[in-house]
Amino acid sequence: MTIKEYIDAIANVESSIVSKGKLVVELFNAAGSVKAVKEDTANSWINGERHCQIRRYFPDGQMISPEKFVKYFEKRGLSYTSRLQQAFISINADGIVKCATNDMGIFLRSLTNQFASIYDLQWPYELPDDTNDTSVSQDGASSKPKPERLSDIYDENYEGYGISDFIHCGPLYLTPDRIRDAICFLGSVGYGNRFSDAEHQEGIVYLDNDEDVFRYINNYYDTLSEYISCLKKHSMGSPGQFPDSYKPPDGSISDFIKEVDSYQQKLESLSRKIEGEIYSYKSNQLNQIKSAYKKMWEENSRTNVF
Repeated sequence: MTIKEYIDAIANVESSIVSKGKLVVELFNAAGSVKAVKEDTANSWINGERHCQIRRYFPDGQMISPEKFVKYFEKRGLSYTSRLQQAFISINADGIVKCATNDMGIFLRSLTNQFASIYDLQWPYELPDDTNDTSVSQDGASSKPKPERLSDIYDENYEGYGISDFIHCGPLYLTPDRIRDAICFLGSVGYGNRFSDAEHQEGIVYLDNDEDVFRYINNYYDTLSEYISCLKKHSMGSPGQFPDSYKPPDGSISDFIKEVDSYQQKLESLSRKIEGEIYSYKSNQLNQIKSAYKKMWEENSRTNVF
C-alpha cells in the first residue's frame, strides 16, 4: 500500500473540508514526528513528486507515540471507524489492515501498523492473525457493523469534541482547532453536511426509537453545519485553507455577529431539547424494565404460594 492509497481512503471518510496534505501533517504529528511536516511537502509525497526521508522524522526507525496515532481516529467515534474500515477493504492487498474484525481497537492498531509499514518503520503492535480473531465470521467475510443509535453517537462525541465550548465561544475568539473539532464532530455521523442520507450509508444503520430524539439531533447537526459554513463564508482567510486560515472579519461586523448569535441560540435551544428528550426516553425505558420485573415477581409469587 502506498501513502497515496492510505490517505485517499481516509480522505473519502473525512469531511471534505480537510485537505489530503493536512491529513498527512496531522498523522505525522500524532505519530510523534520530531520534525514538523509542511503541507506542501506532504502533498509532494502523495503526488509522488518527492520521496519522504522518513529518518528525518522518526530517527529511531519507529513511531514515537503510536497510542496517540490510534486516538487520532478513535476519538471520532464508532461510526467513523466502521466507515474507515470499509474504505480499506479494496486496497488491503498485503492484509496488514484488519478489515474482517468487529473489534475497532484491533482495526485501529492494524491501521497504525500499516502506516509504519509504508515507511519501513517498526510495527508498534503485535496483533492476532485473522484466523484467530473470534470476531471474524466462519466464511472469512467481514461482518456488517452493528446498528447504532444516533443519540448514542451524539452523547459519545458531544463532550469529547468540546461542542458546548465551541457554541458558547464568541466568533472573535474562535481558534482553528476548535472549529476543526466541530467539523470532526459532524464527521462522527456522516460526510460533510449530508446528514439526511446518514441512515442510508453503506454498512451503517442509525436507529432511535424516539422520533423526537432523532429529529432534534438531525436538526442539530444540520444547524451546526450551517454555522460552520457561515464562519467559513465570513472568514478573512483563504477558503481553501479553512479552518486553519480562519480569521474573523474586521471593520463593520454587526451583521456577522447577529448571524452568529442566531445560530448559537438555535443550537443552544436544540441542545436543551435533545438532553430533555434523551432523559425522558431513558427514564421511560427504565420504568418499563421496572414494570416488567415487578410483573414477573408478582407472577412468581402467585406461582410459589402453597
